[in-house]
Amino acid sequence: MRTPRPALRRASAFMPAFAVAGLLLAGLGATGCSKKPPLTAEQQVDANIEEVKKVLRETVPDQPRLDQMLNLADRGSEQLRRSATQLEDLLMEQQRLNLDYKATPEAFQALGERLQAQRKDSFTKAMAIRFAMAKMATDDEWKKLTSEKLGLMGL
Repeated sequence: MRTPRPALRRASAFMPAFAVAGLLLAGLGATGCSKKPPLTAEQQVDANIEEVKKVLRETVPDQPRLDQMLNLADRGSEQLRRSATQLEDLLMEQQRLNLDYKATPEAFQALGERLQAQRKDSFTKAMAIRFAMAKMATDDEWKKLTSEKLGLMGL
């Protein structure tokens, strides 16, 4: 298993977009009251995606549409991981700049612009997945996908 990526927690800014698509994972860092060690961010993502897939399997009656929606859930999960990796790389670059006494304001400005572009790109992709899933779902299916059971309300 890979080392957990701290940026997955930071990627929570994108969570609402994925959640409605059945992908974004409320309580990413929640540990609960259990005596078990807390889940890593990646383990929590996996657990939440499995719960979304379970609800999809219980809710969507026709197999071709179910397969498409499960595929969207997987795509959203992968997009979240890519976004987190990109964000982590940019934050590491920020740390390097902070340590560099000779770093210029222009270098920080360029980094900020790349960060904003990455966030915009991630959000755009998340919204595409969300609307594709919403287009496939019936009203009742959508209500179940966005129920409090999945922690996806208020989006």
